[in-house]
Amino acid sequence: MIETRLQLYCAGELRNLGDALIAETLVRRFRKDGFSCIEVLSWREPSAEMKEHFAAAGALAIGLEGRVWTNLRAAAGARVVLAGGNAVRDTVGLRWLLHLLAVVAIATLTGGAAHALGVGVAAARKHRWKRGVWDWLLRAMDTISVRDAGSLERLHLHWPAVAARARLSADVVYGREEWPAAVTPAGMAARVLVAPASDAMESRQIQSERWAALAVDLAHLHGASEILVLAHDVELDRAVCERLTAQIGRDGRIPVRQIDLPTPALLDSIYRPGTLVLSSRLHALILGTMAAAPVIVVSDGDTKIVPFAEACGAPIVCLAAGDDPDVGAAYANAVRSVSCGRQARSVSHMRRLALSDGLSIRQAPSERVQDAAQP
Repeated sequence: MIETRLQLYCAGELRNLGDALIAETLVRRFRKDGFSCIEVLSWREPSAEMKEHFAAAGALAIGLEGRVWTNLRAAAGARVVLAGGNAVRDTVGLRWLLHLLAVVAIATLTGGAAHALGVGVAAARKHRWKRGVWDWLLRAMDTISVRDAGSLERLHLHWPAVAARARLSADVVYGREEWPAAVTPAGMAARVLVAPASDAMESRQIQSERWAALAVDLAHLHGASEILVLAHDVELDRAVCERLTAQIGRDGRIPVRQIDLPTPALLDSIYRPGTLVLSSRLHALILGTMAAAPVIVVSDGDTKIVPFAEACGAPIVCLAAGDDPDVGAAYANAVRSVSCGRQARSVSHMRRLALSDGLSIRQAPSERVQDAAQP
């Protein structure tokens, strides 16, 4: 076992099921690689259920707020990992960014190392000083891998010296080695899963009436017995999920229920074949494709969503006011994307990238930098 402390910094909060699943996937990988002392760090204190979830996976989930100095002392000689999500972006919190800067400086100056694994890179145009901090942080990383081609392009645009040694990997969630076989349990009826993304910081707004109408129409086409509404981020998405549930319920034709999951542990039972996924949440769409479920992408202008849809052949609908989506065509395209195999091929390709060396930190830092510089 490797006794060096490993500190895993989440790009988002652990209340977000996608970010929590990214962290869990990496914890299991690091344990397999031999690391025994793993801390999963978010700014806010994780829930008791989330702490228990990570303890079962072999890691300690910790909130940084109120423990800043303790955490800085623990960074000496540590392996620091920044992972997942839209990690490199303008809207990152100031306290979190400055803390990460201090942690990486302490770790790298005391014999440790820093890594960025499967990170998303958004535009960095608004704040010049933040772009400068990110420049130092990324240059200090021994290894860098990004989750998609768009992130690599933005690295080349803003930090060309860093991009020259970055690897193209995939979203970390594709690397879940224990993902269950895509088999529909006996007796399970078809259903529609609605997972909206409501995030004002990313200018993501939900036209809930249009979502509700589309969900009901798709449920009828899909022969669904029920509609599930899932908040992937219980803080950001819950209010819009409550409105959606109420609006779908008033229609009265299809039973509807809202689901709140305290941890990612039950996601396998939600995302399964027979479920039609309607979402603007990237990880909801990824989980749907991994479960061989047809997915329909709701475009809201987020830069992550359209490239995902193009890669896996998923249909895209726009629910902005004045746009009338062709529900029948969207449903037919969603089902066809599964049956023709393009979605399955996309998942297979992404899993190969995620399970490759791009998400590993087993080698010595000097070797990793040399490897990353190779074309």
